[in-house]
Amino acid sequence: MKKFNVRAVLIISLFIVLAAFVGFSTSYFSPTLQLGLAQKSVTPLPTFKTQVFLVICAKSQSRLESETLKDDYENISKFIWQDGDYFYVVHSAYEMENDANKVKANLEKNGLKIEIKPLTIQTFEINGNFMTDEINLLNECQTSFIGLFRSLCDLHVGLETGVYSAELCQDKLQKLKENHQKLIEKFEVCFQNCQNIQILKLKTMLSLSQTCLTNTKADVVSIKFASIQILDILRNQF
Repeated sequence: MKKFNVRAVLIISLFIVLAAFVGFSTSYFSPTLQLGLAQKSVTPLPTFKTQVFLVICAKSQSRLESETLKDDYENISKFIWQDGDYFYVVHSAYEMENDANKVKANLEKNGLKIEIKPLTIQTFEINGNFMTDEINLLNECQTSFIGLFRSLCDLHVGLETGVYSAELCQDKLQKLKENHQKLIEKFEVCFQNCQNIQILKLKTMLSLSQTCLTNTKADVVSIKFASIQILDILRNQF
């Protein structure tokens, strides 16, 4: 009976010591060490894709000619989109085909010859060992490009239709820039020592998108240009 009591006391004592150690490690060890102690999951992250529709004013197999042609149009993005052997002068881009067709119909009333070019945009796959919080942050960063495109489209459509005043558009654009900068800062803190090639690629894309936003002014042409430049960054995946 005494042997049984001694063994029971030893087992209970061992559990108490282990519980105390777990609590101590959680509060004492650095966040970096805790990440090392915590279980990570091996994953390819899900990819995200959407279809967009470019409203094309003109195209040429010469970039120089396309650069000249874009000056013949008003209130267009002035973005030159290269696809294969052609350089397209892009008026604007929309996620809904119906919206693109409405713009096409309005432009054709003025005698312009307009083409709608469908385009599938997709994020790239990221593989590695990541914590749940890291996975959530990576998903947020990956989807941020499509989110930026949608927000910029909303701004230039709002300006053109009079739904947004110039002042309101400026406020919304500034908020968009600030929120994206916060996301980038969060990403840089989380992955500051990460050498995963896909993470480094995403870092470059986020930086390019922030530069794009920084250079964007609260006018229709500038916002249209930025919306398509975001698509180009996502398409090329630098």
